[in-house]
Amino acid sequence: MPNRHFNFNVDKVKTKEVLEGLCDYAEKIGVSLMKDDAHVLDNAKGAFYSEEQLILINPNNTPGEKIATTIHELAHATLHNPKLEKQYKELPKGQKEFEAEMTSYLLSKHFGLDTSEKAIHYMASWTDNLKALEDKQLADSLKRVHQTVSKMLKQVEKYTNPHQLGRWKEHGLNFPKAPTKGLSR
Repeated sequence: MPNRHFNFNVDKVKTKEVLEGLCDYAEKIGVSLMKDDAHVLDNAKGAFYSEEQLILINPNNTPGEKIATTIHELAHATLHNPKLEKQYKELPKGQKEFEAEMTSYLLSKHFGLDTSEKAIHYMASWTDNLKALEDKQLADSLKRVHQTVSKMLKQVEKYTNPHQLGRWKEHGLNFPKAPTKGLSR
């Protein structure tokens, strides 16, 4: 069943903080995130509308689906958005879905949400177990996914690890100075 709901375990996920970070990322790239109260999506979990620079999220999604779907659609908004990408070129639908889902899987996993039950099957079905992608396409996709994960991660971690970011900002990229007295070998 393609649009069945998944109850991903969110016990180890800072759900509120991750969603706040994702909303902030959407704002940063100029995309509106909205709940689909008008039921435009029917059974779909979410969609990115490039003309409107809008992402709709299905209000019936489980908490884990809400995070994973928001990341997936933000990946489309980042990777497959003619208004954002300077060198935008149309990609095959399967390649776009692979990139968005891989981004969602990696970011979700980083924040403690294991979506592999859905993500692996989803990516395999869109790419015929990667056979639909030539080696160059796959390499290009993985590079683009890596760059997108890095961008999104930087933004979301401001909400999930605010104390860590603040601590290291004080000292720049250098280690803090060690005390000069009282140390011995």
